[in-house]
Amino acid sequence: MNYYIITLRELSISFLESIGVSNTWAILIQSVLALIFIFILSYAIGKLGKLLMQKYIPQLVSKTKTDWDDKLFKNKCFEILSYYLFGIIFFWIDIFIASDTLRKFINTITGTYFTIITLLLINALLNTAYEIYKDRKPNDKANLKIYLQLLKVLVFSFGGIIIISFFANKNLIDILKGLGAMAAILLIVYKDTIMGFVAGISLSTNKMVEVGDWISVPKHDADGTVIDIGLNTVKVQNFDKTITTIPPYKLVSEAFTNWR
Repeated sequence: MNYYIITLRELSISFLESIGVSNTWAILIQSVLALIFIFILSYAIGKLGKLLMQKYIPQLVSKTKTDWDDKLFKNKCFEILSYYLFGIIFFWIDIFIASDTLRKFINTITGTYFTIITLLLINALLNTAYEIYKDRKPNDKANLKIYLQLLKVLVFSFGGIIIISFFANKNLIDILKGLGAMAAILLIVYKDTIMGFVAGISLSTNKMVEVGDWISVPKHDADGTVIDIGLNTVKVQNFDKTITTIPPYKLVSEAFTNWR
């Protein structure tokens, strides 16, 4: 298969040169036409795969007795999987396109695309796992959402580093070494996340506040029920139905009243 595609590529370049087109322009024209063909083929394959998933996956999910596949469907895990089909043809970009410059650029975009899709899939799977856990243990007071959000931050940060390595054309290890030298800047960037995580553990371990508690934090005009405890914010629904968000570390460092 590869042999025939490469042969067709070379024949098209030879044909363009035979009608007076220079070699540079012949390679560029062939590469652009091949790229257009790949985009059309990729779209057709991806669209077909997505249509098949939309038609058959709901039927399969509805027939099973388990609920985890329903949650996978709800969190669009199957839909995200179909996005891989849109880019799978680009793995053979090297044999379709003759231009080295265009080929390298498309490889960078392809790597970035698959990294983003993988990050979205991991995010959807983590959300699904969290929902399944909460359904299995609805009375569990452990605030796993904070750990889940921290894990997401780490996963997406690592994904961002991978994308940077694609565009910088550097080895991932070299990028990580460079980040080590930027530790001070990274601490500033992730300051709120780190402080929120530490505060969240303190709030959870010492049972200072839990979802459902009524708290009063006069300094932040909060007086109502805690509806969510996250990595960066604690959401309080006040008695007048307004929502107040408070950084978790503020509840550790400042005084508040829990009417539990």
